[in-house]
Amino acid sequence: MKSLTYLNLSSAGFSGSIPHQIGNLSGLLYLDLGGDNYFIGKIPHQIGNLSNVLYLGLFGGHQYDEDGISVYEENLQWISSLSSLQYLQLSSVNLSNAFDWLPVLQSLPSLTELHLQECALHHNFHPAIAINFSSLKILDISFSFDFGSPSIPKWIFRLKNLVSLKLRDNYLQGSIPNGIHNLSLIEDLDLCENLFNSSIPNCLYTLNHLKSLDLSTNNLHGTISHAIGNLTSMGNKVDGNPFDALQSFSELEYLDIRDNLFRGIVNEHHLANFAKLSYFTASGNRLTLKVGPNWKPSFQKLISLDMILWHLGPHFPSWIRSLKHLEELYIPNTNISDSIPTWLWGAFPYASYFDFSNNDIHGELSYTLKNPMNVHTIDLSSNRLSGSLPHISPIVKYLDLSNNWFSGSIASFSCQEKEQPMTLEYLNLVSNNLSGEIPDCWKMCSNNLMIVKFDNNHFNGKLPTSLGSLPWLSSLQLRNNAFSRNFPLCLKNSTKLVFLDLRENQFSGIIPPWVGDILLTLKIFLLRSNQFNGKIPNQICSLKSLHILDLAQNNLTGQIPKCINQLSVMLVKNTTLESDIYGKGNGSTRSITDVLLELKGRDDVYTLPGLVTSIDLSGNKLCGEMPSEITSLKGLHFLNLSNNLLSGKIPQNIGNMEWLESMDLSENQLYGEIP
Repeated sequence: MKSLTYLNLSSAGFSGSIPHQIGNLSGLLYLDLGGDNYFIGKIPHQIGNLSNVLYLGLFGGHQYDEDGISVYEENLQWISSLSSLQYLQLSSVNLSNAFDWLPVLQSLPSLTELHLQECALHHNFHPAIAINFSSLKILDISFSFDFGSPSIPKWIFRLKNLVSLKLRDNYLQGSIPNGIHNLSLIEDLDLCENLFNSSIPNCLYTLNHLKSLDLSTNNLHGTISHAIGNLTSMGNKVDGNPFDALQSFSELEYLDIRDNLFRGIVNEHHLANFAKLSYFTASGNRLTLKVGPNWKPSFQKLISLDMILWHLGPHFPSWIRSLKHLEELYIPNTNISDSIPTWLWGAFPYASYFDFSNNDIHGELSYTLKNPMNVHTIDLSSNRLSGSLPHISPIVKYLDLSNNWFSGSIASFSCQEKEQPMTLEYLNLVSNNLSGEIPDCWKMCSNNLMIVKFDNNHFNGKLPTSLGSLPWLSSLQLRNNAFSRNFPLCLKNSTKLVFLDLRENQFSGIIPPWVGDILLTLKIFLLRSNQFNGKIPNQICSLKSLHILDLAQNNLTGQIPKCINQLSVMLVKNTTLESDIYGKGNGSTRSITDVLLELKGRDDVYTLPGLVTSIDLSGNKLCGEMPSEITSLKGLHFLNLSNNLLSGKIPQNIGNMEWLESMDLSENQLYGEIP
C-alpha cells in the first residue's frame, strides 16, 4: 500500500508488538496507533523510514510482558529522520532509559505539538545543551517526572513560542520559578497537582496572552492580583477577596475558586460584569454577600450556582428567583434562618439539584415537594423543618430530610397515591421524631429504591412484608428505634443487601441460618444491642464479602463457629479493598458512607467503611475456647470478644493476625500464658 497516506488504528484493542512492516508504508502522512491498544515491546525503528509523516501517535497502553514492561524505547535516534513531523504523541511509552530524548526531539525542525504523558522521563540535562525547538507550540509532559524533579526544568523556559504547557502531577516542588515569564506567548498553563508551596509569583501576571491557568491541588498561599484571569485554583490556600481582582473580567463563562481561604464582603458591583457566566463555583470560602433586596444578578444565563459556606442569610436569598436557567443550586451552611418561600418549587423549570442543608431553615413543607418540575436531588438535612413529611414528586431520586424535626407517621409519605411511578433511589429520614409502625405499602413505592436510612427515630413494631419487595434494596439502616419481633422475615427476598443495620432495637429470637444462604452480598452486618439468643449459625461463614460483623450486646450462646476462617475478605492483608461501599441498583450506583461504628472502645464515624474489617461478638454468653481458626484472619483490623464466657488459652498463632489494630479479650475466663 505504497500510496496509503492516512492510517488510524487507535482505540482498536490491538495487542502484541507493533509490526515493523508499518515502516514500509512510505507514503504515510498520518499514523495513529494510540488510544486503547495494548502493545508491548520496543517501538520498531523501521517507523523512522516514514520520512513524509506529519502526525505520529503511539500509545504505550496498559499491557505488560512477562518482565512487567509495556511499550518502551531506549534509543530515539530513528525519530531524527522524520524531518516533516509536526505532531508527536508517545504517551505511556516508557522512556526511562532513553537518555537522548531531549536532544533528538528538539532537532525536529517542524515539530509544533509534543505529548509525553506518563513516560518516566530522564530530565537532568547539561545546561549548555542546545535547545532549538523553535517551532514547538504545545508541550504536554504531565505525569512524567516520577523520579523527583525539584522544580520545572530550566530548558522549558527557552521555548519562547509555546502557547500551551502542561506539567501536571510531576511532584514539582518549591516556588513557581520566575523563569516562567519568558513564555510570553503562553495561553494555556497547567501546573496542577504538584507540590508548589509559594505564593503566586508576580511573573504570572505578565503573561498577557493567558486564557487558562490551572494551579489547583498545590499548597499555594497569599493573595491574588487583579491581573490574573480564568482562575481554576481550587484546593489551594489563597486568601483575600478575589472579586476585587475578578470584577473586570466580563468575558468569564466558568468561574471555579472553591476551597481557598477567601474572605470579605462581596457587593453588587463585584458581580456586575458577569453577564456571560454559566458556572459559578465558589464553595468552601468565608465570603459574605451583601446586596439590596431588589438586586437582580447580571448572570442571567447561570446554570450552576455553588456558594457553600458563604454568608447569605438570615433571609432566604430572593435574588435567586430571577435565575430561570438554573439547574443546580448549592447553598448549604450559608446561615439562612428562614422558611423556604413557596415560589421556590416552581421557579426553575430546568432545576435538577437543590442542596439547602446545614442551615436554620424552619417551618413545614406539607405538599411543597410535590411541585418541582425536574428536581431529582433534594438535600434539606440538618435544618429545623417540622410537621408531617411532605409529599414528593415522582421524579425525585435522592431525598435527604435527616436531622430535622419531622414527626408523626410516614404512612401518608410512603403510601401516597402515585400519578406515575416513583423513581426514588435514596431515602434518608435519620434523626427526626417519626414514630409508629412502618406501613406495609412499599410495593407502591419506587422499585428503584436502594438505600433506606431510618436511624434515630421512634419507629416500633415489626418490619412490613412489602419492604422485602424492593428489588434493588442495598442498604437498610434502622439503628436506635424500637422495632421488635423476630429477625425480619421480609429480608428473605432482599438478595442484593450490602449493608444491614438493626442495632439498638428490640429484635429477639435466633439469627436465622438462611441469612448466610440468601444475603450473600452483605458487607456490613450489624445486630448490636438487641435481644437475639441461641447460637451463631455456621451459615454466617458463607458471607464471603463480609467486612464488618457486629453481634455484640445480645444473649447469644454456644461456641464461636470454627468456620470463621471462611470469611474471605478478612483472610488476606488486602490493600485493594473498596474504600467506599456501593449499592448497585437498576442501572444506578449509590455510595454507602458515614457509618457509626464502636471500635477501639469508642464510637466513631467511618466515612470509608470499605477500608475497615471488624468482628465484635462482645457482651454475649459465648463459651468454649477461642477457635484457633480465628488466627487465619490476617486482614482483620478489630476483634472484640470481651464480656463472654470464653475459657481455655489464647491461640498460640494469634500473632498471625498482623493487621490487628485493636483486640479486646477482657471479662472472660481465659487462662495460661499470653503467647
